[in-house]
Amino acid sequence: PINWIRRKPLVDFRSIQFKWKHPPNGYPEKVDYEGQINQIELAKKLGIQHVIIVSSMGGTEPNNFLNSVGKTIDKNGVSTGHGDILLWKRRAEMYLVESGL
Repeated sequence: PINWIRRKPLVDFRSIQFKWKHPPNGYPEKVDYEGQINQIELAKKLGIQHVIIVSSMGGTEPNNFLNSVGKTIDKNGVSTGHGDILLWKRRAEMYLVESGL
């Protein structure tokens, strides 16, 4: 409550560290990008003319806190692991735009 009284944010979402285990090959690159590309290519092969992707705000913001989910920082300060959820989703959206569907 004291932060609210001082007009400060109640929660600092950028400091939250989300951690969960992905199923095998369930990383954003595999699911949100490669999986979507497979769907787009199948739609083209089957003659489907329209594909709809539900977008996410922040897909053009590399520093969005959702992109940090799944990433780890090693002892040298290098980002490792799998993250960039919104960036992979955005890449899939751009693939769809460029696909001609």
